[in-house]
Amino acid sequence: IITISDFRQKHIAAGGEGAPLALFGDTILFASETENRVLLNMGGIANFTYLPASGDPAGILVTDTGPGNTLIDAAVRRYFNKAYDEDGAIARSGKIDSGILAELMSLSFFKDKFPKSTGPEYFNLDLVHASISPADLVATFTEFTAQSIALAMKTYIPSGIDGTVYVSGGGSKNPVIMARLTDLLPFRVCESDELGMPSAAKEAVLFALLANETLADSPGAERLGDSPWVSLGKISL
Repeated sequence: IITISDFRQKHIAAGGEGAPLALFGDTILFASETENRVLLNMGGIANFTYLPASGDPAGILVTDTGPGNTLIDAAVRRYFNKAYDEDGAIARSGKIDSGILAELMSLSFFKDKFPKSTGPEYFNLDLVHASISPADLVATFTEFTAQSIALAMKTYIPSGIDGTVYVSGGGSKNPVIMARLTDLLPFRVCESDELGMPSAAKEAVLFALLANETLADSPGAERLGDSPWVSLGKISL
């Protein structure tokens, strides 16, 4: 079959970060004329696309925010021999270490200007040197994930607006993170399923859409917000 791969290089060559690339599919599929929407994806790393109801391409914002599930999953694999913290049960059993949380929130990444991108090469278990119980570590990482996402939205998205955050990715199934986002953000928070997009399928659908855009050679604009919009990917016949 015709295969499209290696999407990020052209984006970087055009002046972008190479990530996140979800904004193109988010804009095509989910832009609304009646609602300000934030499409938050919590995979290993968390990122969001802000789509203003005005429809102005210059007002679209996209950035990585920091960790999604990567720190939680790494701790759960190391200390509990599980793939992830199902239903946030381990986080609920532990206590947040305020000192470690403050240290994590002071990392230099959070002082960098938007838009920005990151990965597990930055956010990994080597960030924590103090010795605390594994359950407390998971609880702290879970709160850190929620607070870092909220910080990015409150800093980057214009203040004084209302709207809805539609969450996808594995993190959308963590009720502890979802509850904390509801507490921390001035927006309604729900899963992307409300838009007819199963949260587990969204990333796959968005990259399939990018592949179709490349075959059609049809970028809709020169730029979306701070991101260049070019035909992405390499075509293998």
